[in-house]
Amino acid sequence: MDGSRLVRTSSDDAPDDVQERLSDGHSRYYREIPPLLAPLPGARALLRRVADLGLQVVLASSAPDDELEILRKVLGCDDIISETTSSRDVDTAKPEPDILQVALDRAAVDPKPCRVRRGRRMGRTCRGGRGIAVHRTAERRHRPRGVAGGRRVTDLR
Repeated sequence: MDGSRLVRTSSDDAPDDVQERLSDGHSRYYREIPPLLAPLPGARALLRRVADLGLQVVLASSAPDDELEILRKVLGCDDIISETTSSRDVDTAKPEPDILQVALDRAAVDPKPCRVRRGRRMGRTCRGGRGIAVHRTAERRHRPRGVAGGRRVTDLR
């Protein structure tokens, strides 16, 4: 769900000035959180392995440019990222496939062999569209013997 739809929905269609203040607050907060952000364990290694295989690493994000820049710095893999997308590239973000199509066009690749990973939180209505295969990930809690709590494990299906 893109930011404008999220603000509109979560504010119960509040007046435009309220929605604008909420959006500005989100942007201000986002600029303050980089010290709290870290890539998922193994994310850098995965992207480097993909690049080592001779495949393109394309970041298909619908985040605004300033937020995408923050995320790219945290990820620290600009040397292997061949293309990116941002909110300025589409009118509607997830679950619509438009951002994925822009990424495919920029990478000049056929969508048929492409695979997109999405989690439950991305929304059950995520559509691959245009021949893009979308694989849902299942998340579960893993609790090793003798360990309290647990860690989140993601299985690609």
